[in-house]
Amino acid sequence: MSRRRILRAELRATGGAAIEARTARHRATGIGLLLVLVAALVLHTGPLRPQLTDAAWTDREYASGALGTRTTWCDTGLYRTVARGQLFAATVGTGSTSTVPVVAPVRVTQTGSSVSATPVTATSPTTNAYVYPVAASALQSTSSTLESAVAFGSVTSAQNNQYGNAASNGQVVGGSGAVSNTGVLNTALTGAPDLATVDVRALVTPTLLATALGATPAADVTGGLRLIPGTVGSTTTRDSCIERNTSSRAYTVSGLRLEAESASLRAAATQTTSAATTIQNATASTGAIATQSAANVNTVLTNRQALLNLLTPSGTSGTLSLSVPVNVPGAVSSLTGQTLGAGTPVQLNLATGRMTVDLAALTSASTGVNGLAPNTEVLTATVLNTARTSVGTLLPAYQTSVLNAISTALNTSVATLRITSTLSLLNLGLVQEPLALTYTGTLNQLNAAQGGTVAVSVGVSNSCGLATTGSCTTVRNDLNSASGQTDLRTAVANALTTTVYGTATAAQPQGQITTAVTTAQTTLQALLAALPNAVSAQVNVQADVAGARPVVPLDTGEIGVTALRIGSAPAGRTAWLAFGGSAAGPNAYLPAP
Repeated sequence: MSRRRILRAELRATGGAAIEARTARHRATGIGLLLVLVAALVLHTGPLRPQLTDAAWTDREYASGALGTRTTWCDTGLYRTVARGQLFAATVGTGSTSTVPVVAPVRVTQTGSSVSATPVTATSPTTNAYVYPVAASALQSTSSTLESAVAFGSVTSAQNNQYGNAASNGQVVGGSGAVSNTGVLNTALTGAPDLATVDVRALVTPTLLATALGATPAADVTGGLRLIPGTVGSTTTRDSCIERNTSSRAYTVSGLRLEAESASLRAAATQTTSAATTIQNATASTGAIATQSAANVNTVLTNRQALLNLLTPSGTSGTLSLSVPVNVPGAVSSLTGQTLGAGTPVQLNLATGRMTVDLAALTSASTGVNGLAPNTEVLTATVLNTARTSVGTLLPAYQTSVLNAISTALNTSVATLRITSTLSLLNLGLVQEPLALTYTGTLNQLNAAQGGTVAVSVGVSNSCGLATTGSCTTVRNDLNSASGQTDLRTAVANALTTTVYGTATAAQPQGQITTAVTTAQTTLQALLAALPNAVSAQVNVQADVAGARPVVPLDTGEIGVTALRIGSAPAGRTAWLAFGGSAAGPNAYLPAP
């Protein structure tokens, strides 16, 4: 109603009766005088001429009575108002918090002359204000109703308030979460526990998750995929006084992170430990290094035999001794138990296999997910690509650290590899001559010798009998030649590649490590890239503004804000959870009777 119409209404209500009565009396006097004049004209005969007369009168009219005016349009008693505070609301499948009275919102209704609240157990700390905090046990009771998609912990009194203030002067405040009993939003709450844990697998369902993420990433996180909000809160403030008619909405989300229990990430650590144990066992006196080296050298002896293979090797065996013991598992143990990226927004706990992504920190290092435009999506390509890049940096760096640690452990000891064989004439055992080969150097050097970059001592000795002196000498000279030495070094280097150093396949120990790390990196990066297909996380949700996903609907004339909304993204699945909601309205002016 405009001010002009309101003023007319109040003038009629206050002074209108007196004015109308006075006007009626003057109207009657004027009519009487007009009748006298008409009668005089009728009685007069002859032509009319102007004449002087002594008759005259003065008519002054006054309006009297009380004039209804206002100095302000914000007086008490002029407005009907409503305020609402709702910490938590959700719908998951067929379950809804609307059927759980203990988590009902506080709603404060002002009629202009009285104020009341629901639930009726809400308390009033000040005039027109009511609070109805939601107990932690009440929040926890919603889990089964919501298909176990959310779990609440020990919520503190600083996190669970629901507030409403509806005054008859048009001022309204709704709030929930980190809101005081005077309606002040706490945007700097620290030290409080996480508000809730949202199980994305239950929210989305395993079938839809496999479709949204891909079969491999979905199977990788069967141990858990969660979104965890910290403290939340919001206030909606509205001044419905005709002179001002202003409103504002504010929200806070202290933190939001993603947690994934990744089998492949855990395997990156367990496979490292397994490979280190395999390598350690290979360094035993007659372990894999010695036996595989003996087999490879036997092949060289066979292929390089002179004199039409009259002398053939048999019984080739190897023995490895180290100047000091090596401890490969010990060299990697501190690495397999570490958290990669500790203290940064993306952390990979190798011991547990948990990937933690601080979504708030990746959104803004200074403000987190606060101060964003209405209906802002947190799980964006920009944020998740940053997380993917971190994963792609942390895991390769871990792999490099592990391989370096193994190399260092193996390089601290001088190895002596002795391979013995027996040469027999035509392999008939008629003449047997012993042959001994000695390799000396660190295992790293023996392995690097394959490329010819490190000189490795390969000693060849054999004792030739009188009958085979010529043949034995020929064999010795052949093995001591440049090509013979190269073949012998290559034989051992290949053995070390197979048993210790190879990274080409998972069948090789260090390849076991690189394969596991590559698998973890590929799987986690695929998970992060596809996550928006599965779940949405919006902040500053305003249902009356374009871009809002389904949330608690607003009444006609009501405005509001939800601090955080988490929901399933795939079509055909109704599942969402709203944290920290507040609203104000509908409000109305009450004109004077």
